Amino acid sequence: MKQDTVTEIRQEPGTVILAGAGSGGRELLTLQVLDLIRRADVIVYDDLISQDILDIDTDAEWIYAGKRKGLHSMTQEEINGLLISLAQTHELVLRL
Repeated sequence: MKQDTVTEIRQEPGTVILAGAGSGGRELLTLQVLDLIRRADVIVYDDLISQDILDIDTDAEWIYAGKRKGLHSMTQEEINGLLISLAQTHELVLRL
């Protein structure tokens, strides 16, 4: 059985939540992660997120930050900086 991991990092004025969505499809998301996707202002996602998750009806801005061996769209330090920057201007930032 797949289990999602959710970690919340509070920072004024916004909140960054790190949520494991696994490498499966939408039907494997927990209700908690599905709710976070629908409530988020911005979602920073990686290569493991399937297209049917990307197609979930939400007003969130989706930002790709994928990393695969030898193919990084951003370094981890850049992703961390992006999350901090987004939290300063958005209420809920979700990192999938």
